[in-house]
Amino acid sequence: MFNEIGSNFYLNTIEGMPRVEYDNYNDTRQHVFLDTGRSAIRLALDNIDVGRKVAILPMYTCHTVIQPFIEHGYEISFYDIDFHFQVDIDEFKQLINEVKPSVILVHAYFGFDTLIGIREYLKTLRNHGIYILEDITQSYLSNMDYETANFYVCSIRKWLAIPDGGFLKSTSIEINKPSLLINEKYIKKQKSAMLLKSEYIKKLNPNIKVQYNKIFGEAKRIIDNQTGIYEMSDLSKNLLQVSDIHEIKIRRKNNYYYLLQQLKDEKNIVIPLNICDENVTPLFFPIFIKNRMNLQKYMAQNNIYLPIIWPKSEFCVITSDSKSKYIYENILCIPCDQRYFENDMERVVSLLKKYLKEEEI
Repeated sequence: MFNEIGSNFYLNTIEGMPRVEYDNYNDTRQHVFLDTGRSAIRLALDNIDVGRKVAILPMYTCHTVIQPFIEHGYEISFYDIDFHFQVDIDEFKQLINEVKPSVILVHAYFGFDTLIGIREYLKTLRNHGIYILEDITQSYLSNMDYETANFYVCSIRKWLAIPDGGFLKSTSIEINKPSLLINEKYIKKQKSAMLLKSEYIKKLNPNIKVQYNKIFGEAKRIIDNQTGIYEMSDLSKNLLQVSDIHEIKIRRKNNYYYLLQQLKDEKNIVIPLNICDENVTPLFFPIFIKNRMNLQKYMAQNNIYLPIIWPKSEFCVITSDSKSKYIYENILCIPCDQRYFENDMERVVSLLKKYLKEEEI
């Protein structure tokens, strides 16, 4: 019986899959579908005309968010994120007054509107000519205020079993989009790995697992070394069009709520996002825990994979007293996505509680 929780999505066979007209995923002048969030940020920066290339980004963010700004020659400063993934508005204002950015990138975390305390201020900055980019990758399926930014960027593939997928949406200008190609080399690798993982689930042949992990790694290297902009593949558009988004939202919310109810009283972990309302569709269930590598190893031995979202980027400058430093050093994320049901979450909770109890002895 295959009982893995976490790690890469897999694809069931695509032979015989219905081909549909993906009207919802065709480009417009203000909404372009791309292969990744990185491509979306690159295209946004290509469409921004500023005299001073000065940007401020969150201190707690992914390397792939910072990378396009480096490529475009921006001078970057970073603002801190607190233990609830929110921004201190006074510190934020002080940094803006000091560096006078032309571009600000923000993002909400794990499906929660952690930007709610600065949204009105961001709108004011936008009205004064500062470009606001909001990365909605982690809030893609949540209900939020999407009238804050000039541009919205997203990596859809973080949510679903699709080989690639992202978009750039503009609220203020028509997007100047070059003629784009599909990254066929990456799609071929990623699709192959996802199909092999599906085969492994049926046969449980360890040789297949070695094979698909190798190919996933090769696909990741392709996309990590990519500097160009590519469009989203037809396969991913088709898979998106036939996805049951309503069911995906329900499953994720139910799984998160179950984890929250079962773990909220545990003393040796901190749950930074401990209220889940109807507007939230969670990406992961984040926790803070000391000596996290021990827990990560213990859970992996039981086929439960808790990712670190994110390792600190070499480009990110953090201060020793920053709250972001604490997050980087203590965060682990529990998968709670649509692949899983309550019995899967029960297994996660049981093992986690067992580990915590043994650590106390």
